[in-house]
Amino acid sequence: MIYVFVFSSVEAYRYQIENERPVRSEPLVTASAPSVVDEYEQQVRELQQELSQSEGERQLLRERLNEIELELNKANDEKSSVSAMYEEQLQSIIQERNALVEHHTTEIEMLQSEHNESEEQLRNEIQELQR
Repeated sequence: MIYVFVFSSVEAYRYQIENERPVRSEPLVTASAPSVVDEYEQQVRELQQELSQSEGERQLLRERLNEIELELNKANDEKSSVSAMYEEQLQSIIQERNALVEHHTTEIEMLQSEHNESEEQLRNEIQELQR
């Protein structure tokens, strides 16, 4: 029985080889192949068109990003300019306040001194009158 099995395997192998030869001799491209090629070419064209649209959209997005960056830089420059102006105004107001405080302090000191002198004179006069 083993012999029959081996013989059957050999026969099956021979049959397979004989049947493969005609398949191999057939042309690789058949009559239906041009439609498959056309489909692939169509798919390639569609993919190229989608890629072109994507690149166009990407370019538009880059341009818009550049515009936004320019606007942002302009806004930052304006902000810096306005901040510098406000800082100058603030420093001017602080200097003016300091000058006013110094002036009032000087006036108060002068008035205090005058008051002290007047008080001293009045005491002296009172002491003279009491004598």
